[in-house]
Amino acid sequence: MIFFGALIIPISGFMGAYLSYRNVNTTLIGTILATSNILGFTGTYVLSFFCDRYKNIKWVLITSLILVFILACIVLPNVNGSLLYICAVGALGFFLFPLSCLFDTWILTSNQYVRQYYGFIRSGSSFGYALFAIFYGRFIENYGWAYMFIFSAFLIILMLILAVLIKDNYKEIFEVDEIDEAKNPKKKKNVFHLFKNKNIVLILIVTFLIFLPSNAINTYLFYIVKYLGGGTKDQGIVYFVQAIVEIPALMLFPVLIRKFKSKYLMLFASFNYLIRMILIYLAPNITSLILIYIFQSITYAIYFPNMRHYVDKHSPKELKATAQSFVESFGIGLSGVLGNLFGGLIINYYSLKSMLFICIILSLIALIFLIYVVISSKNE
Repeated sequence: MIFFGALIIPISGFMGAYLSYRNVNTTLIGTILATSNILGFTGTYVLSFFCDRYKNIKWVLITSLILVFILACIVLPNVNGSLLYICAVGALGFFLFPLSCLFDTWILTSNQYVRQYYGFIRSGSSFGYALFAIFYGRFIENYGWAYMFIFSAFLIILMLILAVLIKDNYKEIFEVDEIDEAKNPKKKKNVFHLFKNKNIVLILIVTFLIFLPSNAINTYLFYIVKYLGGGTKDQGIVYFVQAIVEIPALMLFPVLIRKFKSKYLMLFASFNYLIRMILIYLAPNITSLILIYIFQSITYAIYFPNMRHYVDKHSPKELKATAQSFVESFGIGLSGVLGNLFGGLIINYYSLKSMLFICIILSLIALIFLIYVVISSKNE
């Protein structure tokens, strides 16, 4: 998870900045990243389907890593032109975006000892993200974008070596009893059962409303940094603060979930998302923006692990990976598509401030919806 968190920085975190460096205009950047997200949430479902179908996460994940290596380190550095960028970055998204869901499902479907340390293990991703972000922006400024691909190759190779060494318990824990299935053939479930599960549908809607403005901000963070007078070095510092403050909250998550209902934790995170959006809109300089990202500890770090546990708890055992991908694909992936696409159009045809203001409105809608959910929901 540490190496995975570090990999997100060059391949995903700085992709918008890299495309801007290659003189791709804002609208096209939004289209490219939106395409990547569309294929990403499609890939999340497809790869999770194979995990559930063959009761194996490890080799699906390893295959994905190999393909990410080929696309990110061999194909992407050698392409040029709008259509080729859309194809290369889109294909990369298809195999890269599902990795987070596959890793989390691998943890949550492991043995009970590993499962109870989900928050601690997940914090490793934040640690790797923070550690790599603090020097990556400065390194790119000093030595150039070629190192984006060199670092990515190195991290993927390390992840592949470690993944081979880790046991996959998915088949042993969650395979359906063949005798029982033969007696009760109707027990077999498919993805359409998730649409009938009100708990899964509810968490999907909430996730979509929360992540739509957040994804737009994260995608165009390099424009916000530039608007406030910063560069890639400052963007790296923002990423560092964003990740490092997640670690304590992730480690404390088991304590929080025992003391508070998940709907109240979601409401708390949503309120702080709104506050963070307002502060970003009002930020006068790059220093204030860096300080604002301390809010990550009480937004994403509270909401995301809660969502993972909630989905795992309320999903049928035959669809553990599919349920996680279902929520991530439509809740996070689809919101990323719309955030990337419309965010780029708004910045290009109106202004950066206009996009930030719309993000505030969307965050307010998410908060109002969650208040309604909390009031109308008698039981959890």
